[in-house]
Amino acid sequence: MKYCLSIDIGASNIRLAIIDEQYKIINKVKEGTNKDLDLSEQIFLLYPKLNNKLKLEVVSVGVAGSLDFKRGLIRDVPGLNIFEYDLKSKLEDSFKVDVIINNDASLGAMGEYLMFDKEGVFQYITISTGIGGGLVYKDKLFKGHLGFEQEIGRMIIRDNKTFEQLCSGTALKLNLIKANFNFKYPSDSLVNKDAKHQDIIKNWVSDLAIGVSNVIKIINPSIIVFGGGLGKFLDYYKEDLVIELSKYLPTEVLTELLLEKSRLEDDNVLVGASYLAFNKE
Repeated sequence: MKYCLSIDIGASNIRLAIIDEQYKIINKVKEGTNKDLDLSEQIFLLYPKLNNKLKLEVVSVGVAGSLDFKRGLIRDVPGLNIFEYDLKSKLEDSFKVDVIINNDASLGAMGEYLMFDKEGVFQYITISTGIGGGLVYKDKLFKGHLGFEQEIGRMIIRDNKTFEQLCSGTALKLNLIKANFNFKYPSDSLVNKDAKHQDIIKNWVSDLAIGVSNVIKIINPSIIVFGGGLGKFLDYYKEDLVIELSKYLPTEVLTELLLEKSRLEDDNVLVGASYLAFNKE
């Protein structure tokens, strides 16, 4: 049996897992992302907590940011002040194995893809601290020219504001705070149906529908899976989202489209990373 180290680097948390070639998680650890530590240093400090005695074949990393595949660099990670960072070389020097780095949303897409019927065009959208996307078609991750594909959080929705600025968990939390609603997590506002804050949720779903419909118009996927801190609560706003989507999409497109929530939740990037580790594209 072969094993890989999967790493999920997000703006809020870093997750590490030992995963076998059948995509089974052997062990995993998580801690909050420390903005005061060098990124590789935090990984090296967290890794011993896995108590791993297995031989690693490869390290596969998902990063919440844009990448330069030609130079093997992390261009930037929003919220972490990381720019032009060579994580690949640092990890290869330490672990003495090949290191693969990809966008976290793309790996999340691949992880979820393994859990669903592998037919048609598979779109993944993560709604968490930020917003990102990943596209899988015929068992392959879609890759753009310079690693800037599926940066859907950067699309302009209205008033010169991006999808991420309007619909991320960070954005929803700020809007709730401005209106003096102090939920511990933004997702709590979706579960709690108190009428007092429903105008905020209604506006959030309205903006979400514009962003999602734009993705559909460009990609025309057969399925969209929603993940991340807010995406996995799809059941609480799916009906309203479909109503809003109907304003922008032909009936036949919406009727044939499956909208699903994540099946792997917080593990999808880790599992997707292991898939790429053992099936190098």
